[in-house]
Amino acid sequence: MVMESRHLPLSEITCENGLKASIYDHSRLIPGDRWQVDVRMEVSVHVRKEYFNECPDPSEAYRDFVAEFGENINFEQQKVRNFISREMRGELTQTMARELLESVASYLGKPDFPSKFVMKRYRDWKKNEGWRRAQEKLLKQGEQTERES
Repeated sequence: MVMESRHLPLSEITCENGLKASIYDHSRLIPGDRWQVDVRMEVSVHVRKEYFNECPDPSEAYRDFVAEFGENINFEQQKVRNFISREMRGELTQTMARELLESVASYLGKPDFPSKFVMKRYRDWKKNEGWRRAQEKLLKQGEQTERES
């Protein structure tokens, strides 16, 4: 049973490439007067048409991806610690936020981060789409075979 939940902004930074990274405290009080300390970083990345230039049909790839995910996709990172005392929660939250930022700052601010992130999501999506279509085809074949029996 969750006793209390918070979603408080902790900080926001602007990276050299213009991306804004926001860090939030999603910590919650859990039974036993303990806390689950949950710190999350969120970065909204705008999907640009030129990121798809290496695709066989860049316009179609861009159009399909934006139709599925929208013009912005989120990069997210999270750090969680469980069963933290009330006295340790505040300091630990700040430490985790700093560590989260330090762990990704070196590549988050690179000029090519947005394009690489978008294209990774695109490749993952296309790969999953292939598996989904293959599964649907097998299910249809199975249903057809069942009807014919």
